[in-house]
Amino acid sequence: MEKQVERRRRKRTDGAWPNPRPGADVVLHTRVVTDTGGGPDKTIFYSAPFLADTRYWLAAAYMHPPRDPGFRSLQKRADEAGCPMISVPDRGPMDRLVLRRMLNICRRYKVRIWHGHDYKSNLLGLMLRPFWNMKLVTTVHGWVKETRRTPLYYAIDRWCLPRYEHIITVSDDLYEAVLKSGVPAGRCTLLLNGVDETRFQRRLAAAASPLRAQLGTPPGRLGLGG
Repeated sequence: MEKQVERRRRKRTDGAWPNPRPGADVVLHTRVVTDTGGGPDKTIFYSAPFLADTRYWLAAAYMHPPRDPGFRSLQKRADEAGCPMISVPDRGPMDRLVLRRMLNICRRYKVRIWHGHDYKSNLLGLMLRPFWNMKLVTTVHGWVKETRRTPLYYAIDRWCLPRYEHIITVSDDLYEAVLKSGVPAGRCTLLLNGVDETRFQRRLAAAASPLRAQLGTPPGRLGLGG
């Protein structure tokens, strides 16, 4: 019964998206998530449409707890952004099926570039490369939550990063930390987080608020307060 459930899960998750464009170089963004994710997801999901007219085709393979209700929200956001999402159920560090699932995804989509976004995806990329030849790239976002395991995560990342072809950092302090870990400057890029102005725009209320009326501010004029 368990094998039948696993076969149905693979069919449902791996087969839910169309094949890449013929001849496209597939970029697989990989990440571990719980609940509704975080900041890196906006960068991943919203990058997909920008590659539509290039030689690249982007997909996101997300490792997550099998019954995490928040993952549906991530799937919806990826769908709205036009980013193919591949679900990879992950029961924790001892789940050996995760490595097999990721290898199957790499082979099925003929992944050319593995793009990691955390310590686990960085480690998996190095473990899979002997079995599937691909370029390894990672973005270092930093840790937003300290736990008793955080020193271990840092140690794994410090070991992984010098073995990657290229590292992207999103802040000056992370850039300096990556260089100190042994990555040559020529393989590290500082790329600050950006905002898509066509997607994020300030919407002014059609009618004047009571405060605008009190101050005599026209409805269409920008107001700043301290």
